[in-house]
Amino acid sequence: MKTLICDLNVYDNGHHIAFVNSILSYYQDREDCLFLFNEKAAGLCSGIADDGRISLVPEEKLRPDEYGSLQGKFREYRYIEQFAVENGVGRV
Repeated sequence: MKTLICDLNVYDNGHHIAFVNSILSYYQDREDCLFLFNEKAAGLCSGIADDGRISLVPEEKLRPDEYGSLQGKFREYRYIEQFAVENGVGRV
């Protein structure tokens, strides 16, 4: 069963950057884990660009003006759900 680990809110203001790097390091040898991050995370976390298990969500799909709104969170949820179905993920 594939597992999806995601954080669509990694930005340079410090939101979980150290945690994301730790998770990537911990799961570096696990082929059954997929990762989903916002594309700005690629420049902030080491090794993201080189790891084929990592997918990046384009910023225009996330609409930063809606981050705090229920509509924005629902948009993120739908994106994650669609990604999980398309990639055969059994656990998010």
